Amino acid sequence: MISIERSGSTAVMRLEHGKVNALDVEMCQAVPETLKRVFGEGYRAVVLTGRGAVFSAGVDLFRILDGGPDYTDRLVATLSEALLALFRFPLPVVAAVNGHAIAGGAVIACACDYGLVADGPACIGVSELAVGVPYPLSALEIVRHATGSHAEEVIFTARNYPPAEARDRGFVNEVVPADELLGRALATAEALGSVPTASYQATKHGLRGPLIDMVVRDQRVFDAQIRRLWSSPEVTASIRGFVDRLRTG
Repeated sequence: MISIERSGSTAVMRLEHGKVNALDVEMCQAVPETLKRVFGEGYRAVVLTGRGAVFSAGVDLFRILDGGPDYTDRLVATLSEALLALFRFPLPVVAAVNGHAIAGGAVIACACDYGLVADGPACIGVSELAVGVPYPLSALEIVRHATGSHAEEVIFTARNYPPAEARDRGFVNEVVPADELLGRALATAEALGSVPTASYQATKHGLRGPLIDMVVRDQRVFDAQIRRLWSSPEVTASIRGFVDRLRTG
């Protein structure tokens, strides 16, 4: 589901789940488990990328429709845990966005410390409102943190942006040639990982700690409402309509 390859002192974490690396309960559970393993094995930095032509297409909507409210409750909880685990991870994390990063996939890229995207046909965007679903608090705040003054534009319009426009809005930091993506990401990770770990961790906590504390404090109440909305007849109908459009293409 998530493989680990060693490159020097950097762990390459590769999302390998189905055709589009969709986020379901199992994938979301695998993120903090894999990060814990990486930290325990003494790596200095992480590159996070995807298998194939897609970084991640976001939440598996088919599983939501099939699983009903019980599955949705588990998904929102594990998705929030995965995003926070990535956002607060003490080592440097560099996103190597190898293809489309849509909805939850884009949030994962935003949760990393630095992002590079391959130049080409890939699109990045938080399209949740186009599907009709609201954001868990962790996802909303991570996108706001990454995109800054562009947050309301990218969230409310639910647009998917080509690489240069995604960079300009804060989803990633660089656009690089596709054949240089992994090499450039590894070089960036190695540079960030050369900083003493305790110093990097303290600085990252200073930058992100207040936001993480707020999310941890408020997400129980906020996300309870989100879970109810995801399972409501109106939102379920919106998800089903979106999925039907995908199927008929």
